[in-house]
Amino acid sequence: MLILEQKRIAQMEAKAAAGKEAQYKTLAELIDKYGAPHLTQVEEIMSSVKIEVAVKEHCELGESPLWEEKENSLLFVDIKGKKVFRWNSLTKEVQSVPLDDLVGFVSLRECGGYIIAQGTQFVALDWKNKSLTRINNVDWDKPNTRLNEGKVDPAGRLFAGTLGLEKRPAVVDKKQGSFYTLFPDHSVVKHFDCVDISNGLDWSLDHRTLFYIDSLLYSVDAFDYDLPTGDICNRRSIYKMEKEDYFPDGMSIDREGKLWVACYYGGQVIRIDPETGGYQRSATEEDFTESLENKARNFWL
Repeated sequence: MLILEQKRIAQMEAKAAAGKEAQYKTLAELIDKYGAPHLTQVEEIMSSVKIEVAVKEHCELGESPLWEEKENSLLFVDIKGKKVFRWNSLTKEVQSVPLDDLVGFVSLRECGGYIIAQGTQFVALDWKNKSLTRINNVDWDKPNTRLNEGKVDPAGRLFAGTLGLEKRPAVVDKKQGSFYTLFPDHSVVKHFDCVDISNGLDWSLDHRTLFYIDSLLYSVDAFDYDLPTGDICNRRSIYKMEKEDYFPDGMSIDREGKLWVACYYGGQVIRIDPETGGYQRSATEEDFTESLENKARNFWL
């Protein structure tokens, strides 16, 4: 996640700066002073990791970071702000494209440009011309859902899911979402429904397993995955979140085949072993670098 509890942090820092608590100069000291159950591991992480702000965009809900090596750029979306952003790491320039609906994610296209999720639509985005072309729709029978997280599989198919009407963060109309694949011929297949918040997904290094998160199940699940067809089956839970971990959100796999899961309202990114189902540790600076490198390895065909 690009933005983590901004309002919570700003409130804490403002309170300290007001006078009585001016001696607390770091976020870690503020957390230690005021207490923040959902940010308990931040102090440990800050002691060993140098964190810098790369893009100073004040998103309402920043999501879907995607590194595009060809352009030396980081893409991300502001879901509620209805924008797609692109930050050039060489020039430091930030560009954006405004949209007419909530935007769930952005993915790369092999032919150039991007695929975005706008409301319940898969849309092609031509960055140069700032033009949009509708590809297909999902959830035709459900007026109050939207596409959320999506990612391209090793064969160039785009997997993505929906969620129900959001009443407030992580509070939705339950079981209204579904999970889909968008194929290169623009056809769409629904794999299953009754989803609360369709979220993180990625594939094992041998391309035989799809990992998937429905946030309100507090679980990281796995499916048997068939690379030639894109079929999935045999769903099972490989890791159950503890209550204090809060909601599992985005997810990425590293070069060792371990999964990194962002914990919404948890203030951490954790590493788990999908083979043993065991928790390993929270993220380090090197881990974040590798995660970005792995983000852009697949293109929608």
